[in-house]
Amino acid sequence: MNTEDVVEIEVFYDLVCPFCLIGKMEFDAALVSLGPEVHVRWSPFVLDPQLPEGGLAFQAYHAMKYGPRARPMQQHVERIGQRMGIPFDFLKLSRYPQTLNGHRAVRFAAEHGQAGDMVEVLLRAYFLEDQDIGRPEVLAELAQSRLGLPGQVLAQRLASDWQRNEVLADQRRAVRLEVRSVPSYRLNGRYIEHTDDLVTVLSGALT
Repeated sequence: MNTEDVVEIEVFYDLVCPFCLIGKMEFDAALVSLGPEVHVRWSPFVLDPQLPEGGLAFQAYHAMKYGPRARPMQQHVERIGQRMGIPFDFLKLSRYPQTLNGHRAVRFAAEHGQAGDMVEVLLRAYFLEDQDIGRPEVLAELAQSRLGLPGQVLAQRLASDWQRNEVLADQRRAVRLEVRSVPSYRLNGRYIEHTDDLVTVLSGALT
């Protein structure tokens, strides 16, 4: 395949966004069906940069942020998940974690060619298993047990400032690019806000 045929896609995501798990499944299905040569870059867009390091209790945070709309919004996402085979149950979630360490873990996985796999592992561990993906020890265990990555090395890096400034710089870049929601995308430099729109544009670009 010629270099001009390579499709460059940047995915803006956060690890506490249920639509990022839904979008990941749709995105992966589109790539399999279309079969293009795709280079994917996973870029952080932290939904709440002011969240404390240890996160907050999930229901308390949602009530504070959304008020009486919180539970109806959760139920809406649960119904979407049911149609896609994703058993969301927001009443079982205990924490709303800060995701800086999770984004650093994705960068670690990227060194091994597994960034997208790590994104899905962390989204599923959080939403479907109520794992606190803000904690370094949880991230290291998931990296090793789910993807076979060296968990001890990741734990050592997370104990330092490794990639912290780079993730924060990418967050500022996303703001400058006027990213408004997650998941959203840039296809060969063109900003696309919704997964369905990406699939449509991608189909046209490859026909």
